Amino acid sequence: CSRWVQNCRRLDLQGKPAEQLNKSGYFLCGKHFEEHQFTVPSERKRLIWNAVPTIFQVPNPPPRLTSNRPLPKRRASFEQPNPKKQHLSQPESHPTADENHLPTVEVVSAPKPEPFTSAKEADLKSKLRASRNRVYRLKKKMKNSLQSKKLKRQDRKAAVLKELANFLPRKTVQFIASQLRAVDKKKKGVRWTEKDKTVALSLFHSSPKAYRRLKKIFLLPSVSTLRRSLQNIELYPGFNSKILSALSIKVKSLPPGNELCVLIFDEVSIKEGVSYDPKRDRVEGLEDCGTHGRGEHIANHALVFMLRGLRANWKQPLGYFLTSGTVSGQLLHSLILDCISRVEEAGLNVKAVVADQGSNNRNAFSVGLGVTEEEPFFVFNGKKVFVMFDPPHLLKNVRNNLKNTGFTVEDEEVSWEHVVEFYKFDKMNPVRMAPRLRERHISLPAFSTLRVRYAAQVLSHSVAAGMSSLVQLQVLPHDALATAAFIERFDQLFNAFNSSNLKSKQVMGHAMSLNSGHIEFLQDTLAWLETVKTKSSRALPCLCGWKMAIRGLLALWEDLHNNHGFKFLLTSRLNQDCVENLFSRIRGHAGGVYNPTPAAFRAILRQVMVDQIFDHSDKSNCQEDSAHFLLNMSAIRSVAEALPGDSPADRSPEDEAYLNELLMLSTPPPLAKDPLLVKAECNVLVYIAGYVAKKLQLKVCSACVPMLAGAVSATENEIFLVNKQYGRLDIEGRGLTVPSPELLQAVQRLEESFVATIDSTLRGDSVKACLVKTLHPTFEMVCPEGKCAIKQFIIDKFINIRLHSTLKDINESFTQKGLKRNKKVMKFCCE
Repeated sequence: CSRWVQNCRRLDLQGKPAEQLNKSGYFLCGKHFEEHQFTVPSERKRLIWNAVPTIFQVPNPPPRLTSNRPLPKRRASFEQPNPKKQHLSQPESHPTADENHLPTVEVVSAPKPEPFTSAKEADLKSKLRASRNRVYRLKKKMKNSLQSKKLKRQDRKAAVLKELANFLPRKTVQFIASQLRAVDKKKKGVRWTEKDKTVALSLFHSSPKAYRRLKKIFLLPSVSTLRRSLQNIELYPGFNSKILSALSIKVKSLPPGNELCVLIFDEVSIKEGVSYDPKRDRVEGLEDCGTHGRGEHIANHALVFMLRGLRANWKQPLGYFLTSGTVSGQLLHSLILDCISRVEEAGLNVKAVVADQGSNNRNAFSVGLGVTEEEPFFVFNGKKVFVMFDPPHLLKNVRNNLKNTGFTVEDEEVSWEHVVEFYKFDKMNPVRMAPRLRERHISLPAFSTLRVRYAAQVLSHSVAAGMSSLVQLQVLPHDALATAAFIERFDQLFNAFNSSNLKSKQVMGHAMSLNSGHIEFLQDTLAWLETVKTKSSRALPCLCGWKMAIRGLLALWEDLHNNHGFKFLLTSRLNQDCVENLFSRIRGHAGGVYNPTPAAFRAILRQVMVDQIFDHSDKSNCQEDSAHFLLNMSAIRSVAEALPGDSPADRSPEDEAYLNELLMLSTPPPLAKDPLLVKAECNVLVYIAGYVAKKLQLKVCSACVPMLAGAVSATENEIFLVNKQYGRLDIEGRGLTVPSPELLQAVQRLEESFVATIDSTLRGDSVKACLVKTLHPTFEMVCPEGKCAIKQFIIDKFINIRLHSTLKDINESFTQKGLKRNKKVMKFCCE
């Protein structure tokens, strides 16, 4: 406004504020503004926002804003007359002061001159700018509106979730939240969280068919997304370095004391079977102990190592090993020390080792580690590691020995017959004293002796109380009191080793502490076990195992309380239930297959390790454990992406030396010029050669195509090929392909070399690489123009066909018909 007052030279208006000028009704005519000061120059109706009047008839007019610079010569035809020479009509103006009394006016610098444009072009440009400004304002308004709607929508979603949290379980609310996050996204724009993928993986592994059905109802990750999330998580026999590396990172964030853990291991029977693993170029299914070496026998057992937290409720599998039969005590001793060393390097603190009472485990503890019944520990890196046998297995063995031989306690007989008499009388009553006791608990049909819950239900407080009551009612003889006291003692002993809560209604079922009564009870039971004898001449391992477990628990509690500040201990974390549950879930993921093959075991173990949601089976051989995996899927995958994988292409010099040595041992004898093959075998080789030719016709150059296929001939070698074809034979791609004589002869040579080499090659590493190096010199077909690798194509395809066929024949010998029959008996008799 001050510029307008200065340019119009009105002395009476100078010094007045802009608000007063606006209210007083002062205006300027449009004739005082240059043409380019209007938004639409042709109409001269609306000024631009920074318009300044410059056209006045005064002695000292303000400078014009239009440039006076002449136009370039190349645009001379469009030049306008010089503004200085152009006659302009002088607009009327208000009287002004004399020239000598005019105030000094600042000279306004003219803007940068613009190229000459016509009036129409300037008008269009002005309209374009106005339209662009309007579009910009509308876009901005729309963006703000969308953001406002998005924020309001998010607020409504948050309000809905907050309201649902008052009525639904937490996991249900989390699932609904994932659905609300994905509903506004495009199909390929959803970013699933790790929890979403974990839940989806659990559903998919439970039933792929049900998952695909649910995916039509809910918004769930695609199957390809789930598979990509697992591609970097590989598990092979041995202690997994990626899991240990992830553990070392996880331990740094654990609270003090949560690194204390127990090492648990157990074996499970698997089905004998071999398969080819192309990623490692190795036959899977033989004995494999990772860095501890491989064997030549077919594996039928898997040994799994797992950690279980003592203070925090976590668990974590570390690795598995494939063995033929149970692992030897010497090898088990090496594996235990290696495992503890690796775990403690990761930052964890192993305080105890728990295993069942197998002969190999006892040998590893006593001979290898020097563990005795009186001193149930061994020293590792200057600290004690306590050894305990699994209490559920010990209880099961006590029940079995009670049924087979019986016991004597302070010259009083403990007999199984008392249990049988109690059951026979109790089952006749409509209201029973021990309602869980059934015929299968007494007769123990096939495989029922393996069920821990049957032993726990026989050696229970209900049975002991019922027997004592029948003795007082003079239904059972007075001698049955010794059996009832024996059962009551082992019921309380098992409860003392199976506490999972701070408080419990069962005697000794609460957590162990200084004032819980466990210490006095265990010391009294230890003295009582010295009076328990068996009718056999040898000492029973189960009684020795209980003494060892009691001494180990007392010593472990003293160490945890004095050195680590434990106020209580949940003793259920000192058994094998977590490993047994792992085996149960592996069988469940295998579709009811009781013993999966080594390849299936590896794949299912990987699935189980990344799953976080499980349904505990009512038929499992242990109680459900509520422990969670210490490492989730993202932690293992992040370490797996950082560490290098096992690639056959990256072989060390030692691997190459081993491969060359293996080739020397398996070099085939010199080939005869005219090999004599059985007619049937020759017919099959013709079919294989034709299949190879069919598959490679699109991969080789035009010069090599005639070398693959030949003409139909009436020889006896093509009888099988003719009978295999539905229609007529030809070489034009519509039916089976007849191989050329050169290709057939080459395939026959490959077959001879393969048969001579395969037996020794299957048991080593780099199976396919060794076969390629062996078969390569025997193959003479090459591309005549050198454009394609026909030799490599044919050898690779032939090895794939024959290797698959050979492994399939090996698996046919492992039918295990007797095992299948026994499993059916177990299902019908034990459930």
